[in-house]
Amino acid sequence: MKSKRRSRRKNNRKPLLYMLIIFLMALAWMNLSSKQTQTLHNERYVKTYEADVTLIKNEQVFYFDQKPSYLISSGTRISMNQLLAEQSVSTQGYASDKSAAINKAISHAGSSKKELDLSLIDSFDEDDKTKSQREIRIMLSALRYQSKSEEELKDILEKNSGASISSPTLKKIGSDYPGYVFFDDDGYEQVFTFSNMDMLSKEFLEEADEIADLNRGYGNNVLKVTDDDGVIIVAAVPKEVELQREALLQERKTGIYERLDEENLSSYIELLTERVDLLRGFPKVKFNMDDNEYAAYLIESIEEEEEKILVFMLKEMVQGEILSKRKGTADIYTYENQGYLVPSRSVFEKDGKSYVMVLSKGYLRRNVEVTVTLVDGSQVFLSRSENSNLSDGMQVLINP
Repeated sequence: MKSKRRSRRKNNRKPLLYMLIIFLMALAWMNLSSKQTQTLHNERYVKTYEADVTLIKNEQVFYFDQKPSYLISSGTRISMNQLLAEQSVSTQGYASDKSAAINKAISHAGSSKKELDLSLIDSFDEDDKTKSQREIRIMLSALRYQSKSEEELKDILEKNSGASISSPTLKKIGSDYPGYVFFDDDGYEQVFTFSNMDMLSKEFLEEADEIADLNRGYGNNVLKVTDDDGVIIVAAVPKEVELQREALLQERKTGIYERLDEENLSSYIELLTERVDLLRGFPKVKFNMDDNEYAAYLIESIEEEEEKILVFMLKEMVQGEILSKRKGTADIYTYENQGYLVPSRSVFEKDGKSYVMVLSKGYLRRNVEVTVTLVDGSQVFLSRSENSNLSDGMQVLINP
């Protein structure tokens, strides 16, 4: 009798045990379903800083005494021997201004001082605009020649002569290089040159705008040749803006300035333009401008009081579209990597280490140690290279 009673009691407990298991499973399911999850996907992560940029190019501006009827269209690339026009062109006025600029440079030969003559802004005469613009262009052209010796300048002066040129080509009119041709000027062509880069500062950029505004549109018979060998891109940014590989710049610069005859930015840029093998050792930085992505070499960072001037050299994708620009807005990539972007609340601290909670088989939980690469507002970026224990498809609890 006793054994039968025990058996009945056991059987009565089974439904209670089943109900308890079901209750606990339901409780676990309710707890789990209240948790939000995110599936990890390895993706490209880019952080940018929007900056106003100035484009500096090698440019030669020729102006003819009478406008020819061109056989080519603005913004196209031509060779040194490609025919510009069928009729003759006269370059007397161009040669006269070039001689005046060279003579001005000779009078300052040996001087290392380069500066914009801002007094020309105050003396600008709107009633005699052409004369004032001519004085500005001569002054600016003289600055371009200032790195040359007196002997070199006299040799250039001797070879300079205006003429009537039949069947004109770039070679015949005296261009130093082939490139893209344009039939207007924006006033910056003489202000911003590779040979003036040692003047570069925030103040110079602002002063250049004033000078260029007065200098713009000199003459109606302009032919501008823009070299496509490279473009310098300048951006003024706050000091706290750090680029991902900016530290590498200082390492690459070591020793390069020392090999220059003159340790200035103009000579430095000239060397890197010629020595692409040296240039390729510098950090590459991507940027977006007008929906196009470019990659340029970071070659200099000039620190000022509250800002720094970043100087890039673009060597690839140098085509008519970017060569036609002078100013623009660029999204500079300050950081780029592959990895996982998750909400910051999904990362928690334990014993001085960072973790995320990962679901396995839909309900099992385990803590996975992570290295937080960057904090970006309400999200954190976990780079793939630093978090090999994370993989695509993992389910991470957002509110563990």
